[in-house]
Order: sequence, then structure tokens, then C-alpha cells
Amino acid sequence: MARRTGRGRQPRSDINPLLVALFILITAVIGVISYFIGEAVYNACSDAMWQPLAVGLYFLTFLVVYFVLFFVINAISGTVGGGSRGRTTHSNSRTRSNTSQRRKNQTGPARGYATRSRRRGGSSGASDFVKPALIALGLAVAFFGLSILFDYLYELGETKELKPTSYIFLIDDSGSMLDTDPQFLRVEAIHDIMEDADPDMPYAVYSFTSDLTMVKDMSTYDKDDEFTFYSDGNTDIIKAVSGVLDDLESGKIDGGESPRILLLSDGNSYPFGKGDVIRRCKKNGVTICTVSFPQYNDLLEDLADKTGGVYVDSDDTDELNEMMEGAITANVSARDILSYRLPVENDGLYVFLRILFLIILGAAWSVFKFVISSTSSSEIPPIAVLIVSGVLCIAGAVLLEVCSQYATDIPPRFIFVILWALSLGQLMIQQAARRRGRGSSIG
Repeated sequence: MARRTGRGRQPRSDINPLLVALFILITAVIGVISYFIGEAVYNACSDAMWQPLAVGLYFLTFLVVYFVLFFVINAISGTVGGGSRGRTTHSNSRTRSNTSQRRKNQTGPARGYATRSRRRGGSSGASDFVKPALIALGLAVAFFGLSILFDYLYELGETKELKPTSYIFLIDDSGSMLDTDPQFLRVEAIHDIMEDADPDMPYAVYSFTSDLTMVKDMSTYDKDDEFTFYSDGNTDIIKAVSGVLDDLESGKIDGGESPRILLLSDGNSYPFGKGDVIRRCKKNGVTICTVSFPQYNDLLEDLADKTGGVYVDSDDTDELNEMMEGAITANVSARDILSYRLPVENDGLYVFLRILFLIILGAAWSVFKFVISSTSSSEIPPIAVLIVSGVLCIAGAVLLEVCSQYATDIPPRFIFVILWALSLGQLMIQQAARRRGRGSSIG
């Protein structure tokens, strides 16, 4: 015979699987929104301020966006902030019946005390939001300070200087270039760059549309070198870079140990295959410096960032010469905890530090969740919240390191943010699990 509870009812789970699935989906959507807002803040701040501060603002933005959306959605769904009033709003008929029975069983002062307590509890109102608001504020401040400190420590140390052993000019020759550069200033820029370069520096010139054409084979510079461009056709950036890598890997051209590609384009193209191109660049020691005009080009920026190059853009074609020379001769040494890391002495140490710092931040995230869930009456064990959140945060730290260094077609920070967002999804499930008139306050 099955064992029954004190009132003759079988214990049952408060968790509806469909509700869990819904909250996981909602949490993932919140993560996507947080990612795009965070990226906008990161891109705007990285070039405008001290990099550790920009990273701190990135984490702060993620937390603020997440918690605002979290509380809004939970308030709308009625799973947070109801306090004692939630016991009235969300109680079902069986709960009301049980309450009535308890009142009948109570006599004298005990009954009066219970009635007064319920009345006092029902007037809590906005005070139910104070504790979660303070927790969210403490979390934001802690993350902001820790992320600044960790990124500052991560940026310490010298980056290896990558001296190019050859230059490879990869020039967009699509039809739009006839309007963008009708005077063929790109030809003049190649001559100016090579005249100022070391006389022994070999270089090659390619043009590309939807196909790749070798304009000049690898050799040292001669002032009589000529380059012919036709400005006709479409643009396929990834295919062009892949074709140059094919020539380097097959030995058709010899770029030495550290070839540097200068990629110039006025258009964009599909990024499919970008991850493979970046991996091949790293394997062959290739750096890509990119110039975009007359507008911003996210694909060109990503190719430069992930291969240790420089990205430059401008809407002034007259600056083309300066942009090309500045890009191909620059040496990049910047890095941060959220992005690709250029080659550095003791690289294994930086692998360890990035993962360690992000795990510590994830641990702080998980502890706050543990504190919140441990004050609740949900049937989800607080230790389960801590373990699941910790695993997801550790996975996010490891995947950010792996994906940022070895390149994937999915942005590493996107994977990282989604995993962290899902780790907080349990809070939504936790609150939704509060049934049977227990109330639905978060704290």
C-alpha cells in the first residue's frame, strides 16, 4: 500500500515539463537579446576607452539586460514578485478549501493570530522586490569590478611581434570598384607601400571578383611593375582568401613563414567557410590586414581580428593610400579576455588564466543563484541549482577559449552568453514550481 502524507495526499512534483521547456526557450531568447546589445556596447567601447573598462561594461550590460528582461517576464507571468499576495492570486480551489478547514480547526487566540498574520502578509506589496533588486545590484557591481580586474591581469605580458616575410595584396576588382575607386588609387597605393618597404621584401598581387586572378607572381619590387584591374563582376571574399591559401599551401607562391595579406574591398559577401579560412591562416602563419571603404564591413573586421591583423575603414577614398599602408605595416599587440589572443610568450599560461578567470566569474554567478534558491520553498534542491549552473558556466569558459582561438562560424561570445543565460534559466523554473498556495516571491 502506498504511503500517504499527513493529509492523505500523494506527494507530487510541482514542475510541469512543458513549463520548463518554455522557460528554457525564453531564457535562450533573453540570451540572444543580451548578446546583440552586449556586442554593440563592446564594439562601441573597445576603441574609445581603456580595454578592461570596455570588458567590464560588456559584462555589466549583459547582467543588466538579462535581469531587466528576467524580472519583466516573470512579473508578467506571475512567477515573481507576488509575495503573500501571490498566495491569494495563485492558490487553487483545493488550497482555499484546505485553508477554510484550518480556520475551522483553529479556536480562540490562535485563529485571531492567524487571521491578523495573513492580513499583515497581504500588504507587503512592492517590498517583495527589494531583496531581488539588492541581489541583482550586488551581482552587477561584483561582476563589473571582477571583470575589469581579470581583464587587466589577462592583458599583462608581451605579445610576440609577427614580422611579415612577404606581402600579398588581395584587391577587390568587382564592378562596384569602378564607382568607388575610378582613378585606380589602389594601384598607386601598392607602389607607394613597396617603395617604402625593405628592398628584399617579396610581394604578390591578386585581384578577385567571384573568381581569383593572380596579377603579379611573388617577387621583389621593381618600379616598372604593372598591375591591371578591370572592375567587373561580383564579390566573394572567402573564396578569394581560400584561393590565396591554396597557392601558399601548394607551393605555387612562396610567402615564407609569416605571409601578410592585405585584403581591400568595397563590398561584403557571405561568410560561409570563414572558420575554415581562419584555421588555415593560423596553420600557415598568415596574417590578414583588411581595408574597407566606403563603409563598415563586419566580415573584413573579423578576418583581421582572428588572424592578428588590422582592420581599417573610411568613407573617404582619398585616404585609400594611407589606409592601405597603415594596415599592412601595423603591428597588433592588443588582446582581451573575450577575444582572439595573438601569439604570446607562455601561451599555455594564458589559456589557463582565461578559463580560470571566466570560471571564477561563473562561480560568483552560481553562488548568487544558490543564495536566491536556498531562501525559497521550491522543491528544486538548491545544490542542484548550484551544480547545473556551475557546469554550464565552466562549459562557457572552456568553449570561449577553444572557439576564439581555433575559429568557428558561430561567434564564440554568442556561445558563451547563451550558456550563461541558460544557467540562470533555472531561476525562472524555480519560481514557476511554487504551487499549492506557497507563494511566488523570488527571495
